[in-house]
Amino acid sequence: MAESMDLGRMDGSVLLFGGAYSNLQALQAMLRIREELQIPPERCIHTGDVVAYCGQPLESTELLRSSGVWCLMGNCEESVGLAKADCGCGFPEDSACNTFSLNWYSHVTEQLKDHQELRAWMAGLPRRMFFQLAGRRMAVVHGSPLDISDFVWPSSSDQDLEKRMDAIDCDGVVCGHSGIPFCRLLEGDKRGRGARLWLNAGVIGMPANDGTARSWYALLTPRGRDVEISIRPFDYDTESAVESIAAHSKLLRVYGNALQTGIWPSHDILPIEEQMHSGVALEPQQLLWASQRQRSAGWLLVAAAATAAVAAAALANFQMVLAKVNPMAIFTPNSPHPLFLQQHSPKPAPTPRLSAKELSADGMRVLFLLLLLQGCVATSNDTSEDVNFTDVNFTGNETEDDTSSTTSSTVTTSWTSSTGTTTSETSTTSTGTSSTVTSSTATSSTATSSTATSSTATSTSATTSITFTTSNTTTTETTTSSTYTLTQTTRTITLSSTTTTLTNTTTTTTETLTSTFTGSWYRVRLTILLDLIVGNAYALAEDANARLAARAPTKKLWGVK
Repeated sequence: MAESMDLGRMDGSVLLFGGAYSNLQALQAMLRIREELQIPPERCIHTGDVVAYCGQPLESTELLRSSGVWCLMGNCEESVGLAKADCGCGFPEDSACNTFSLNWYSHVTEQLKDHQELRAWMAGLPRRMFFQLAGRRMAVVHGSPLDISDFVWPSSSDQDLEKRMDAIDCDGVVCGHSGIPFCRLLEGDKRGRGARLWLNAGVIGMPANDGTARSWYALLTPRGRDVEISIRPFDYDTESAVESIAAHSKLLRVYGNALQTGIWPSHDILPIEEQMHSGVALEPQQLLWASQRQRSAGWLLVAAAATAAVAAAALANFQMVLAKVNPMAIFTPNSPHPLFLQQHSPKPAPTPRLSAKELSADGMRVLFLLLLLQGCVATSNDTSEDVNFTDVNFTGNETEDDTSSTTSSTVTTSWTSSTGTTTSETSTTSTGTSSTVTSSTATSSTATSSTATSSTATSTSATTSITFTTSNTTTTETTTSSTYTLTQTTRTITLSSTTTTLTNTTTTTTETLTSTFTGSWYRVRLTILLDLIVGNAYALAEDANARLAARAPTKKLWGVK
């Protein structure tokens, strides 16, 4: 029996599934999906428990063994291969699950008793597997790194997962056993690793206790230095699987019912959270596991901004020194040597300097910009869902008359998720009344972008164009205020405008803001913020020039006119 096996580096998508559970029909469907995805067997891993609840343990074992897929030892393979008295599932002795397991385990041993080669194959499977993907070291275990029959649930806390991950040297753990798929990113460890992944790839031989007959598998796809994690369902010939259970008179029918209803026959081993979610259909999951290099990009930008601020301050002080040598001199590449200026220039006037109070205020402004950048980096770590914002529209209509005015605004937001589901939200507000309409105004803007949030894997071209057009025609003096609010996951942008019109006056105002960037949505957000920081830094330098110019009008510092 091999304790562990290193599969080396994987150069493409890795298919992960587990728990065939003697369900021949589900295993056949899974292998067909592998062919459709064009993933070779050497990049496919079964996380253990080829035999269990269903009716065809012999056929399922022979098919999986001959498929070429990498197979891990689960508690079922361990028990059958070593001829143990029970399945070793970890069920409490007084639980219904334990009672049911004694029944199907007896069926499995009866079916395989004359196939010593299959039992020997099970006994020789590795307990752990390792592979490299996109620069990360991945570990595959059955229950957890602590125990082959350890149950880890979606409700398990981060502390529970971190305790188990600390027991093994890896960046990510793939497991099975518990039967409910989920994935989660955890904080880095003491070894200096970045965010770590815990992934339960799900099982194919039984439903996920979600009220549907679907089976589940997971796919790891490298996207450059990032990894995209997908948890996907599939359907198969459930009725044939149920018939295979019914064909054996000694085999309990409770698991055949579970294949049809999608509900497990007993919940006595489930935590209360999983019991409360029984029968609630699971949704496919997708998560982007960003590289440590990208994750640390925000701190690098902070360091770069701080360095630029220090360099700017040093340049200003250097120019002050030159100004002291010769108040009329401005340093350029063609300027005379400072010693020449010192020898041939009259004694300079006192050099104006910024006070300590002013320098402190400027420093606070720079600090604010750095904190703003770090805030964007922190919010960009929200990678729990893949969402493509496709269209955001804002429309406002205003109507005025001789005696009263009515203002209404409608905000419509629509987006498309990774599963293809389109969602739209509309909010309408209206104030005032109007009896006679004499004029009307309309304000509209459209922001359209096709970008991927940090949970997607591919880079896209992000183009954002916002146009504001205001046209007012009235017969009386009117003041109109319009506010447009764009709310995203982590921030709200509000644009406000006020227009005052006079009798028989038509005012049309059009403003267009366009920003184009190619890359991930994470980088788009950082680019927009860097534009803001550069603009504020320029304004800071301009303000410092103005204050110094007031004290010495002939001097130009910071290189800003």
